Formats: sequence, C-alpha cells, structure tokens
Amino acid sequence: MSKKITLKGNEEIKIILYQFGFTQTWKYFFGLLFIFAPSFFAFQLIAAGLWGYIALGAGWLIGLLIIFHTWFFSRANQLIVTSERLVDVSRPGFLTEEVSSIGVGDIKDISLRKKGFWENLFNFGRLIVETSSEQVTLEFRHLYKPQNVVAFIMSVSDEYFQNQEVGNKDAVYRSFLKIIPELSDDQLDVVQNLIARQFEEVLVEPGEEEII
Repeated sequence: MSKKITLKGNEEIKIILYQFGFTQTWKYFFGLLFIFAPSFFAFQLIAAGLWGYIALGAGWLIGLLIIFHTWFFSRANQLIVTSERLVDVSRPGFLTEEVSSIGVGDIKDISLRKKGFWENLFNFGRLIVETSSEQVTLEFRHLYKPQNVVAFIMSVSDEYFQNQEVGNKDAVYRSFLKIIPELSDDQLDVVQNLIARQFEEVLVEPGEEEII
C-alpha cells in the first residue's frame, strides 16, 4: 500500500515498481569508501588529536549521508500501477516531489528503450508511455525487465476495458428496467418477442437444428 496516492472507489494497486538497485550500487560503494577509508587510519587520526577526530567523524558522516541519500531517493521514486491509472512519483530533491498520472484507458502507446552495454547486459531500461491526447508523456528510468512491465501494464489495460464494457452493460440494463413501466403495449410486444427469440437460440445446442 502506497501513501503517495489516494485510491478512488474500487481502484486497487496492482504493483509498485522502483528503479533497478544495480544502478545505485556505485553510490553505496562510494558511501562505504568514505566510512572505511578514515577507519583504516583511525589510530593515526586519533593520535593527531582534535583535528584527527574531526576528520574521522566527518568521513563517517559523509559516508552515512551518501548511503542514506541513495536509499531515500531509490525508494522515493516509484511507478505505481493501479487498476485505473499509472502514477509516476518523482523526487528531484528532499523537499520537492512531483506526481504525474495517466489513466489506463488513455494509454496510446507503451515503448521501452535500452541503451548502452550495461542496460542490455543487466536487462534494464527506460519505460515511455504516451497518451491518446498526446498532452502527457510518462517516463520511468532504470526499470528492471521493462519488457515484462510492458506486458503487465497491457494486461491491466485489457482488464480495465473489460470491466468498462461490463459496467456499460449493467448501466444499460438498469436503465432498461426503469423505463419498462413507460413502454407502450406495442413496444412491450417487441421486447417480449426478442426475449423469446433469444431464449430459443440459447436452448438450441450447437450442431442441432431446431424442429419446427
């Protein structure tokens, strides 16, 4: 369950996607380097007195900040797929958050782009979603196995339109029930004949001819 969005009605979250962790590995390594490098010279720094303690503490602090920064932004940037929309949550800075969404029914095209040696080797890339109105284009970078994500989004889209079709039929059915008392005798005869004909078609099994 994501706290980034508010679900509407019967909307449900299908999946929450994050950037591929491998792309952030070098940042974690860089942070650990700042922690372990001063620690390697800890005895010499402590022996140096106040400035040695400051250098040791500064190295640890910088390393921890780099690791926290990497972890925070890797979790803060999300692609949320719900039963009705795609939501891209982006954090350019600690105090800045950008949220853009596309309705599943408004999707025109979904494409993926893998560029370079590492993206092709480890199978990650950029997902690009275009809308029918062409006013909004959603992009999500460093997505692991983007081809699987494309297939999943398409399945969610198909399910959405199927539900819409069923919902439209139910709406027509309810409207029809409401107007039955207002129909004339001739109109009711037409409806009755159509219903009787439909029952006959249902009762006749495939391959069998109706006996007249």
